[in-house]
Amino acid sequence: MLKRFTAPTAVKATSCFAVIAVPQSTTAVRELHFPLTPAPMPITYLDSDPLEFALRTEARHFAMDDGMYVRELAFCRIHDNPTVGDFRNAGPEGRRKIFHGSTRQDFFRWLTYKLCGTPE
Repeated sequence: MLKRFTAPTAVKATSCFAVIAVPQSTTAVRELHFPLTPAPMPITYLDSDPLEFALRTEARHFAMDDGMYVRELAFCRIHDNPTVGDFRNAGPEGRRKIFHGSTRQDFFRWLTYKLCGTPE
C-alpha cells in the first residue's frame, strides 16, 4: 500500500487559497423592497389615484434603490400625499413646490411627462 506524501508547505498554500477566495466571492448586496423592472403594461393614472402610487410605479423606470425612492416619497408625503388629479391641476409652480428640495430633476421631468403629458 502506497501513501501519498504532500509537503507541509503545499497544504498551507491550498488552505490559504481557500481562505483568500471566500472574502472575494462575498459582496454586500442591497435588498430592495419593490421591483426594479418597469410595469409589464402601460398604466393610465386616474385623477383619484394617490400620487404615491404613481411615484412608486415610475420610480421603477429609473431603477431607484430604497434610499432614492424613499427620499422622493418623503416630498410627496410632506404635502399630505395629494392625488394625481391634484398634481395635474396644480400648475408648474405648484408641482415644483411638491418636490421642492429634490435632487432628481430628471425624475421630476419624467413624472410630470407621464402624469400631465408635457415635461417641465
